Amino acid sequence: MLFSCAGLVPIPNMFEKTVRSFPNFHDETFVKSEEDLLVLPKTDDTSSRVTYKIVEYNPLLDSSNMTIDDWVFIAQDIKVNFNALEINKRTSFRGLRLE
Repeated sequence: MLFSCAGLVPIPNMFEKTVRSFPNFHDETFVKSEEDLLVLPKTDDTSSRVTYKIVEYNPLLDSSNMTIDDWVFIAQDIKVNFNALEINKRTSFRGLRLE
């Protein structure tokens, strides 16, 4: 979201760009080959990494202006893509689509 004279306006790809700019949410040095993946920084107690992907809907949805149909659409998309999750013993999620 970006402030404008009309109030807050959703901007495509702004969320992912913002997430990528914070080292707490994305280790830019770890993933170079797959630009669409984000990866959390390595922790001291494990060698595994959490990788994730942010996928936006088009048009962008504003949760303050969504109908029940929009929420059902998101839930169905999560259900369809649930099998894409790879969950290991430390409960890290790989391939999760966030939309």
